[in-house]
Amino acid sequence: MRGNKYRVYGAAFSRDRISNNPSLEAAYGPAIFHWGLWVEPKNSKGQGCLLHVEDHPQMNSRTGVIPGGWKFGYRETSAYQSQRFIGRIMIGKLPAGIGPEELKARLATIAVPRQGSEENCITWQFVIDKFMAYALQRFKKWYSSGTWLRAGKAESYVKRKFP
Repeated sequence: MRGNKYRVYGAAFSRDRISNNPSLEAAYGPAIFHWGLWVEPKNSKGQGCLLHVEDHPQMNSRTGVIPGGWKFGYRETSAYQSQRFIGRIMIGKLPAGIGPEELKARLATIAVPRQGSEENCITWQFVIDKFMAYALQRFKKWYSSGTWLRAGKAESYVKRKFP
């Protein structure tokens, strides 16, 4: 079990009408992309779990108003299926015996961004400026290359051997 720890990544997703507009980068900074945490088992072929927060608009339904605002999200998916997934950069490993469900339970206890504040999907999870600067440059390069769509791009930030 010691060598089969789950890998944790910072992941980026394109945002409609924002990521493809370079003139917005100065205003949006890293928020030009949507960010989340990606967890997958060792030697995964892109199957993993996305853990993130999203700001949802208020909606009306048959049964009444569905409140909007920031919500924690978790879903199992593939890095190759999403039309918005740009790539992932490994930032660490979960301790032996800990998997995505345990991480989900822990992250679900963290307060989501406050509505109307400067908080967003990035501030909810990343406060490490050095990583953010590196990751933003890599994701921009992948995005601008046009080769990211369903490519499942991945690399390691921790400078360890990576498949």
